[in-house]
Parts: sequence; C-alpha cells; structure tokens
Amino acid sequence: MRIRATLKPKRRTRLALSATASILILCMVVSMQPLHQQNTIEARHPLVAVHRQTSIESVRVLSFGGSSTYGEGLDSYTQSYPYRLSKTTRNAAVRSRDLTMTAACTQSIVKEDVFDVITIEAGTNTATTEVLLKRVRLRFPHAKIVLIQIWHPSDVLYLNDTGKYVDLSTYRRQRGLKLGDKELYESILTDTDPARWSIATDENLAGVAALYQATFRAMPLPPADIFEYPQTMLRYMEIFEEDGDNLNALGHAKVFELLRPYLEEDPRSNPLRNEVGSWGSGDRCELWYQHGNLQINNLRHGSIAEFGHEGAHHKHALEIRQEGFRFTILNPFADDRMLYLTYMTSRDDLVDKIYPKTRIALNGAALVRLDPFHEDSQSHQLTRTSAVGHVSPGANVVELQPMEESPHPFRLVGISLIATELNPSFLEFGLEAEPAPEEIALTFGKLW
Repeated sequence: MRIRATLKPKRRTRLALSATASILILCMVVSMQPLHQQNTIEARHPLVAVHRQTSIESVRVLSFGGSSTYGEGLDSYTQSYPYRLSKTTRNAAVRSRDLTMTAACTQSIVKEDVFDVITIEAGTNTATTEVLLKRVRLRFPHAKIVLIQIWHPSDVLYLNDTGKYVDLSTYRRQRGLKLGDKELYESILTDTDPARWSIATDENLAGVAALYQATFRAMPLPPADIFEYPQTMLRYMEIFEEDGDNLNALGHAKVFELLRPYLEEDPRSNPLRNEVGSWGSGDRCELWYQHGNLQINNLRHGSIAEFGHEGAHHKHALEIRQEGFRFTILNPFADDRMLYLTYMTSRDDLVDKIYPKTRIALNGAALVRLDPFHEDSQSHQLTRTSAVGHVSPGANVVELQPMEESPHPFRLVGISLIATELNPSFLEFGLEAEPAPEEIALTFGKLW
C-alpha cells in the first residue's frame, strides 16, 4: 500500500519532506520536530518497520500473543517466555489479548522473514485466533506451530445476584486488594458463594490446532473447587503479577517448561525449512501509535506528533488540523478492499469533547463521519478502527476534514487494507450514516 499526502500549512515557511516506510509512503508538509530522543521510541510493536531477520544458522522463532507474551509487567521483557525459547526470538505480541489486528495484518507484521518455530498465545476470540493460525500455516507449511492457552485472573469470573459476571481483577480492585493478599481469597469464601465462581476457557482450541497441524498446549487450570480453599487458590495465583493480569517471571518460566519439549528436535535439519507458501489474500497495514516510526529523510517524527507517554510507552499520531488533510492511497491488490482507519477516541462522558467529528471522503464522495468517542468508563483515551469505504485497485484519494472545533486535532494512528479471510464483524466499524453534502469544504494544498 502506498500513500502520498499533502497538508496545508499554517505558516508561510514550510519544509517538504518525503518518506518511505515498509508499507506506507508519505509526502507532506511538515512543521513538527522530534519530541523525544530516538532511542526511547517504542520499537517492539509488531508493525514496526525496522527489524532484523534471525540468521539462518539459528533456530528462527516467532511468537504471537497478548500482553503476557509481550512481557507486560516484567522488570525486563527479555524475561518473557519467547526469549527463553531463543535469545533471537522475534516477539510479535501486542499489549492486548485481542489478536484481531495480528490476524488481519499478519503479512505486514512478518514481512518476508522465515521461521522454524511459531508460538501463538490464543486470544480472547477463538475465531480470530483460528484466522491467525490458518494464515501462518498457509505461509509456513513446514514450521513447528504451537498454540498455547494461558489463563489469567481476568478469566476467573463470579456470577453476581444481578446475573452479570465480575472478573477477579475487577473484584480485587473494588476491594483495594492485590493478588498476593490472602484477604482476597478469604473474601471469596466468606463474602460470596464459591459455587458461583468459575474459570472461563475455550474447550475448542485443541480441535482448532489439529485442523492446521499445530500442537496444542494449555497451562493447567486450578481444580473446580479451588474457590473453597483460600490458601490453595493463593498458591495458584503466584504466577501472576500482584497488581495486574499478566504472568510474572515465575509464570513465564512455567510456560517455557510447557514449550521446551517441542524444541528438543532441531528444526535446522529439515531440508524444507526455507520453503514458504502464500499469504492468502494478503494485507497492507501501517500502525504508528506506539512506535512513531515513519522514516522521513532519515528523520523520525517528521510528520508524527507525540501526544503522551507512560514510562517507555510513547503515543504518536498524525494530527489532522482544521485545514484538513488529503492523501493518495495505492491499493496493490487485484480486488476492491475495505479501507480501515485507526484513530484516537475519548470518553463520551467528558464535558468538553477532546477530538472533533471528522468527515471522510473517498475519491471525492463523502462517505463516513467519524465521531471519536468511546463508552469505556475505565479508559480516558482508546484507539478505534473503523471501515471508511472500499478502495479500488490502483490510486484512490482519501480526504479527512474536521467538522468542529475541539481541544485537540483528529489523531490518525493507522491505515490498513486487511486480509479478506478475517470476518469484518471482528473489527469495530464506525459507519455512521450521513447524507453526502452538495460540496465538501476542504482547504487542501496541492495534491501530489
């Protein structure tokens, strides 16, 4: 997917830069400077453009998964189980247990690299996990693939008197307790009905793995009556971080022990190890929210603004000002593809909206109005991915026009043409109906 873009500047002095990333090409007017040192850029996001293929002399390991596989909560992500399998593992996990983006953009993540061993931590949606497994097996017909089921405290559920489920992570936070506090498990025994507690798991994963010649391994679950024995339950929780939902170093060591037997046979002896298949329908995805890694004349952040960070995790966006923004996207596929935009949203209960409603037009036709809000009361800002319309093979012009004043500009953090194997219902759509206006008031500069 190739993109060319122009942005009308607010100042007379302007600098025209061009960029080439692995998937996305931007040509635009730039007035922003790098906001933090390059060595602090989040470089571990699976869609980051720069990475090195493991030497063919080594066992080439690729790991997909969620926040535990990513290494969230560890003192160092190198303590996570993928790096216990191999020091040169390519860890393509995301900081979420939802594998939708991974399944939709697998080709863009893996690129042309080849792997001998592939591990997949099952996501919260089995259908999405299956799409990922199917695409990986099609591409790597001779690789060893292991599907792993890892349970987390958020999978431990209580059915309350209103008929709704409350997970253990929420239950303990409401009481100001940590997973290592024995009072938490005493509360389960004395303040709730232990018979209403259960652990949510998917019993179909083993069958899904077998369909694609993958090995299935699952972390052992606690016994069904565990909720009646506080001390025993406390011991089962020792593999998780005390104030979170992810594995700690001990938990990663246990996952490694599950996987180690499948590395005892050296895959380098397989004469077919370098043969690859197709990516099926293919995909082209670019997401710069975490890493901000668009290289523009060898300078990063030339067009990407950093708008916040938490520790080592930086947040970046292409900011669309009131002047509007236009870019040309080249669909490299032989068929029409749905174009998805990923952007920032804020809570809808805020008195003043943070981000403006923005009209999206494709090839001159106004199709979609995006309203960047969400209803998650726990999070101030979240990303959303919305379908904005089909793009034909070849060049297509995309226009974004903010429709109102707001404290912050519309923040675009990704553009994708996803694999058609993925059911579109798995993605969050933003197709608010709006009659097309007679004309679109856009104040763009020259279209490249």
